[in-house]
Amino acid sequence: MKKAVSVIIPVYNVENYLTQCLDSVTLQTLNNIEILCIEDCSQDSSLAILQKYADRDQRIRVIKNIANVGLAASRNIGVQHAAGEYIYFLDSDDILNLDAMEVLYKLGIEENLDIIYFDTEEITELSGQISAYACVHQANVHGIYSGSEMFSLLMEQSDWDGCVWRQFYRRSLLLGKTPFREGQLHEDIAFAINIALKAQRVKYLDRPLHKYRRRNGSITARIAPANIVGLLYAYFDVLDIAIHNSSDTRLNGALKERLLQLCAYVRHMYRQCEDIDEIYKSDNPVIGHLLNLITKDLYQGMYPGKISRGKIAVIKKYRDIIIYGAGKAGIGLYEILMDLKIDILGFAVSSLENNEDNLKGKKVKLITEWQEYKGSALVIIAVKRKNLLFEELTALGYENVLNIF
Repeated sequence: MKKAVSVIIPVYNVENYLTQCLDSVTLQTLNNIEILCIEDCSQDSSLAILQKYADRDQRIRVIKNIANVGLAASRNIGVQHAAGEYIYFLDSDDILNLDAMEVLYKLGIEENLDIIYFDTEEITELSGQISAYACVHQANVHGIYSGSEMFSLLMEQSDWDGCVWRQFYRRSLLLGKTPFREGQLHEDIAFAINIALKAQRVKYLDRPLHKYRRRNGSITARIAPANIVGLLYAYFDVLDIAIHNSSDTRLNGALKERLLQLCAYVRHMYRQCEDIDEIYKSDNPVIGHLLNLITKDLYQGMYPGKISRGKIAVIKKYRDIIIYGAGKAGIGLYEILMDLKIDILGFAVSSLENNEDNLKGKKVKLITEWQEYKGSALVIIAVKRKNLLFEELTALGYENVLNIF
């Protein structure tokens, strides 16, 4: 019998969550499914858990990668092995409602749908509390649309969500070119748009059928350089889609809005990431240039590329910090430190002329007025004439001085 649905589950180091995930799939009310678990060289007991389940449920196939290839490549491998009429991608730390596959498959068959979008709920890891996840405006999306119409409509309402675990696909849409960009995070951003534009009949189901687990250790919860690089590659991919669809005014407008959203995501992550300098080591120099363009007005425009991880590590060693300079560079540096939750004592200047005595809620004083901290505080020079100031600070007895430029 032909399989109704292929459930594809990439697995990597999820021993604490995998049992709950697999239980939610094996106990589905729709029995005619195949469960493809792509084991990506886990270093915990995930493989043993998979083998235990596979031994007692013939619908489970464990496909072991010979090397760790990441989420996108594992999903692509799952697509290559899938035989179901429909495909569903489930993350290995998430949970399906027990009737999810039956509800989605029946709706897909009855209405001849290419994609079904549906709602999810969110589980907070520490509390276990279940809450609503972002849902679309239900009153405006009843009926069947083309994928292009649905994407444009949801973007116009600021409700588009490209997460693949909220989408149920006809398998034929995914055949041919490798669906997911491999080697990058946020691989589903461009994928979801590309697949939508291929679909002729899509529908939104205003019903939660899935529970997304928000956990601190997940690859998308950490704000690391790889997260930002993944978003930048997604930006290029969406830009390419926009260029190739420039004649469709409504769709092109929606794609431009999506690009603006991605810029906002990059800026948010940029402000929270300590390892920004790692991004500029990318094999693709255009990535660094794009990051500079998106973030050039942050921090008073004085810190393209932010400041290095090494200097941040030095700064974090000190409880008392003084910024020498109350101009744009000093304010920009203060904003960086605040984003990284590093507080300062205040600002130091050579002259109070043309300077307020308070800046950003911090005192502005002559450098000679901060001398009670000369043995303990770190003085960060945030002005261009750094060499002269370094000599001045040394002469005044300041023991800990850092040039930021």
